Amino acid sequence: MFKSSLMRWHRKIAWSSAIALFIWGISAITHPLMSWFGPQAERFYPPSMQVSGEPLENLTPLIQSVPNLADARLIKLVPSKNGPLLQLTFDQHRPRQYYDLHSRQPLHNQDFLQAQWLASYYTGLEVDLIETVEFHTQFSDQYPKVNRLLPVYKVQFGGERPVQAFVYTESGALASLSNPFKHRVQWLFQHLHTFKWLDSLEYGRLILVSLFMLCLLASAIVGFMLILSIKSRLIRDGKRRYHRRLGYILWFPLLAWSASGFYHLWQMSLVETQYGIRLDQPFSALESATINTQSLQKLNAEAINSLSLIHGPDLHLYWRASVAQSVNQVDREQRFAGKSSEYNALYLPASFSGDSASLDDAKLATAMAMRFSGLDASQLSKPTPVRRFGPDYDFRNKRLPVWKVALADSAATTLFVDTTTGILVDSSTRVDRVERWSFSVLHKWSPLTGLTGRKWRDGFMVATVVLLLLISTLGIALLVKRRKKYNAHI
Repeated sequence: MFKSSLMRWHRKIAWSSAIALFIWGISAITHPLMSWFGPQAERFYPPSMQVSGEPLENLTPLIQSVPNLADARLIKLVPSKNGPLLQLTFDQHRPRQYYDLHSRQPLHNQDFLQAQWLASYYTGLEVDLIETVEFHTQFSDQYPKVNRLLPVYKVQFGGERPVQAFVYTESGALASLSNPFKHRVQWLFQHLHTFKWLDSLEYGRLILVSLFMLCLLASAIVGFMLILSIKSRLIRDGKRRYHRRLGYILWFPLLAWSASGFYHLWQMSLVETQYGIRLDQPFSALESATINTQSLQKLNAEAINSLSLIHGPDLHLYWRASVAQSVNQVDREQRFAGKSSEYNALYLPASFSGDSASLDDAKLATAMAMRFSGLDASQLSKPTPVRRFGPDYDFRNKRLPVWKVALADSAATTLFVDTTTGILVDSSTRVDRVERWSFSVLHKWSPLTGLTGRKWRDGFMVATVVLLLLISTLGIALLVKRRKKYNAHI
């Protein structure tokens, strides 16, 4: 009786499960296709610079001449096509402002030119091939919300190799790289895998996708129970034997994908996620006349990623120099692993005299976490460095290294702070981390990446999807065959 009930339910949901499998299976394969055959960057590290001599000498009079400097949220030196520039961020949703260290003059429209230079640097394409440059403050179909960085510039290259580069000028990061092939494949993934075409009817999308997911969950569970309850020697039909053998190895991947997808669907739709960049407070106490740049002479001949003015854990200001890694070549595996672009950090006094500053990244991370959370030091965990991307801190943040600080609050919040510039990069609660673990481990099989590498992991997942499509085809063939026999007896 129990076996016949299982078989009845297995047949009832077979067609719905097959439709769901073909929709999500085929669309799932498009995701690694974007990675395998989409455009590849020529460089995976942000550009570095050398700061010494005249630029450092000019920094003090330049800072003294900049109007409204105390309203700035970020003050840093960044590399550019023509050497290091002073970059100021007053609002994270507006273009950055720049000053030339030689002429001490403001550079109008420099953020636009900086985006062009960065896009050319990462793609290896000439600036002359750029057709359009657009400033984006919101996500779009071409730059979806799965990315984290805003605002970005969309730089469109023409010629024989038309590509779109989305660059984030504050950190000099390549946020995304696309081309017509990737656009088409991404459109298929968005509309078939996430049912984006139902975005205007969110609850309708939730109900429809959930019903399909529940069919797949039921199919995996009932199928496994049938495997346990029916002995293989009783099965004579060849198609049914192959269907059963594939079921032995495929029931769990199907269960893991459908369960984690169902969980991801509902949490992303109904639970507000608190992630995204938050800038530190303005430099309201900044007195430009007392800024100390003499300590920067220690940076002579050092290749650095950036030089930032940051708030310390006291009333003093510090220069933080990010010393660049010496890197000859970086492959895609190193990029996704999150190989750091920083070799060392130097803290130098900026608002007081002295040869050295008794400050390091760990102390600064604690001070930043206290400012962003409003808690005192006793309610914070010991900061730990994050030098690789993973389930807790995603590759989409495009920023390493950062520091992780856990808070003793009701939501068990974790903060990820960037001591390079003094900003809050990301945050997560206990609920967020459970969902991120589920999606990373059960849906994306991220633990395999450390064992096989990203390409082999993707290949293994594609092979599993193909086998699921095969077992579904065999199941439908068996149903059609059974119906023909039934009709023949009527």
